[in-house]
Amino acid sequence: MQMEELKYRKRVLRRLEFTSNADVIEIKGRVACEISSGDELLLTELIFNGVFNDLTVEQSVALLSCFVFEEKVKFSFIFFYFFFFKK
Repeated sequence: MQMEELKYRKRVLRRLEFTSNADVIEIKGRVACEISSGDELLLTELIFNGVFNDLTVEQSVALLSCFVFEEKVKFSFIFFYFFFFKK
């Protein structure tokens, strides 16, 4: 990674308050580190902005299902197809 790109990424993390001005990881940054989808920053923003507060369990699950890693879904479908239909 180029130093210029690293500088821009650090600036984004500071502006979103994932890190402090001294590049110390804040609580939002710690939460983002625990999320294992490809959209850590977006999901953390949704959590901290209270998007899930007024949703039902079903609505929360539906929203979170949008962030399921797509390759796993494709692999599961392919496995299912070959396991059940290609005998």
